[in-house]
Amino acid sequence: MDPDLIRCDLLKIKRMLYLSYKDGSPEQLEFLKASKLSELGYLSRLVPEETITLVYEEYNYRIKEELIYIGFCLVMGFGTSLSLFGFHQAHPNIVWLSFYKWPFGFGFYFSLKHIYHMIQEWRKIQPFRKEHSELLKRMAKLKNEIKDSFK
Repeated sequence: MDPDLIRCDLLKIKRMLYLSYKDGSPEQLEFLKASKLSELGYLSRLVPEETITLVYEEYNYRIKEELIYIGFCLVMGFGTSLSLFGFHQAHPNIVWLSFYKWPFGFGFYFSLKHIYHMIQEWRKIQPFRKEHSELLKRMAKLKNEIKDSFK
């Protein structure tokens, strides 16, 4: 059985029970409070906080690793180019040392690959971030409605 279908059936039954009471009656208001509390409990159990924490920790870890790789590629490319430039100045007759700019180009290219990886990671987490923010907004709205109903 699909839990969403069961939940939809329960919501239909709750709606029919809600409509069976007279408008504005204390039973209807009490039932409305109970159904809002039930919905709030369901939403809070939908995605556990541990899961959310793990997702964001993994995302931050991957972004940090990509930043380290970007820095490493740029530093290694620049360092290799600088050392080859020094050798080129000392031995200008050796032809292959005149390509001292290439290692920095390779390092820059590999750092661009890691920037692309960062963009892909950012795109992967956006749907989760959007759903999580919508869930938090719904929970905050329900909490405010429950607070207002208990006044």
